[in-house]
Amino acid sequence: MDKTTGMERKNRFILIGIGYFIIFHLVGFAGFHIQATEPLFRMLVPLHLILTASVLFYFHENWSKPFLLFMVGSAVTAWLVEVAGVQTGVIFGIYQYGETLGFEIAEAPVLIGLNWLVMVYTSAILVNRFSIPFWAKPILAATLMVLTDFFIEPVAMAHGYWSWAGDVVPIQNYLAWFALALLLQFWFFRIKPFPTNPVAPALFIVQFLFFLGFFLF
Repeated sequence: MDKTTGMERKNRFILIGIGYFIIFHLVGFAGFHIQATEPLFRMLVPLHLILTASVLFYFHENWSKPFLLFMVGSAVTAWLVEVAGVQTGVIFGIYQYGETLGFEIAEAPVLIGLNWLVMVYTSAILVNRFSIPFWAKPILAATLMVLTDFFIEPVAMAHGYWSWAGDVVPIQNYLAWFALALLLQFWFFRIKPFPTNPVAPALFIVQFLFFLGFFLF
């Protein structure tokens, strides 16, 4: 096999991965908007998160001990912060999780740590492509995460991901989101060699458009 053919096969495979993200999110968008299928798609959310993360990390290109430490450490850290948040109400505000995100420990879904990891990872790799000062990249990536959460919140409340006291999302939530996101982003951008993944930017954009679509329609 010559080098050109190998590169073509790799590019086709990358397109398949991106196509998976697009198709599954389009199907999910439609499924959540149809009353008859909404309960089924709500039940499938944990499986979707696991499959999406599996496809995403399949395309990760430079595994290293610092990255593996970040993967585990960031997911556990985010989950522990969520536990403290839901138990005390002093971090994000007063909220509680529903059943949509699946199995919980201490009233926080185990998968919420994975969700944080995926958002940090995809936003960072997207932002790293921008020609901006290095110090600004974690800040921009964290800002994009908070912007995404702004559009996630109505979907989460409507479909049983979580609920807020008085059905009002407090400003405190976004400030805490930014603080935690920024902490994890600074950790991520310190990893050497910097992680690369050809499908990560596409996943972040697809997820952002998915939740934006819910917000608009």
